[in-house]
Amino acid sequence: MPEATAKLSLNPPANVPAPLSASGMPWPTSSSTSIPVEPVPSQASSDSRTFYAALIPAVQELKSRVNEELSVWKEAVGDAEKGRDARLSGKRRPAEEDEDEEDDGEEEDAEE
Repeated sequence: MPEATAKLSLNPPANVPAPLSASGMPWPTSSSTSIPVEPVPSQASSDSRTFYAALIPAVQELKSRVNEELSVWKEAVGDAEKGRDARLSGKRRPAEEDEDEEDDGEEEDAEE
């Protein structure tokens, strides 16, 4: 039976913990999903329209499943980035402070 298959392999940053599924198991960083293509035209049939018409729902289902997996990981990476940004926001490097002071001086000159 023909199938539509999507393979997904992610390489998230090492500091990002794997998100947990509803069952409490960590989401995998790689997966393979196959959806059967039905109805299958007979081998003798040369009508490719029938086959591609049957393929559309399978591809739409694959798209939905891959989007779900990507969204879970996108949220996990985003949460890790928020935590990192919050930690870094309190620590400014001297070079950044110098730039801010220069900008302040320029603004004062523009106001005069």
